[in-house]
Amino acid sequence: MATKKHDNLASALAAAQGEMSNASKNAKNPHFKSTYADLASLRDAVIPVLSAHGIALVQLCDGDGQTVSVTTRLLFGAESMDCGRLTISISGARNPAQAAGAAITYARRYQLGAVAGVAATEDDDGNSLDGTRPVPVQRRKPSAAAKVRHILKHEIGCESATDAEAALRYATEGKFGAAEIDTEGDELLEVLEGFRDTCGGDWTGYLNSAVKTWEAQA
Repeated sequence: MATKKHDNLASALAAAQGEMSNASKNAKNPHFKSTYADLASLRDAVIPVLSAHGIALVQLCDGDGQTVSVTTRLLFGAESMDCGRLTISISGARNPAQAAGAAITYARRYQLGAVAGVAATEDDDGNSLDGTRPVPVQRRKPSAAAKVRHILKHEIGCESATDAEAALRYATEGKFGAAEIDTEGDELLEVLEGFRDTCGGDWTGYLNSAVKTWEAQA
């Protein structure tokens, strides 16, 4: 495709946009049950037309470990147009490298579509913004202390603070009690899981033995 001559970037971009068609929506978003044009499809619809009119597009990526940013620029001879910077948080991601890659792809795709003026997603009439569509919730993994409490209540059968105290003192040979669940959760969890493995998950008689031992020592 031969490069067409224009006097300035605005003229070249206007001509290029007039020749572009919307990108093919070749990917699916299972969460919103919608389709969209992925980065490759969007690039196929935009870059060749920009290039034919002498416009180069560059997308610069950077980050600080907590966020990633993409800055998009158009170049035309000596002219340069900064098309903005999109920053996305990846804080708390289980796999920071994977999250950074996904965020960069997302930012590149949305900036490319916006700069070129082509549609890359279905119009959902704003539903994804007004709360009428579900937003994924990131659930935190239960802490060691929470797991200890779960074992005490749902596996051992503790019904009171006294039961919990007796069960933990029995398991740790008097070293820790209920007051240390939040501060020594990791060690308590390891001990209780060791007991679980030893008894095959059958805690029958454990609490009764623990209470008797605790009462005898009191």
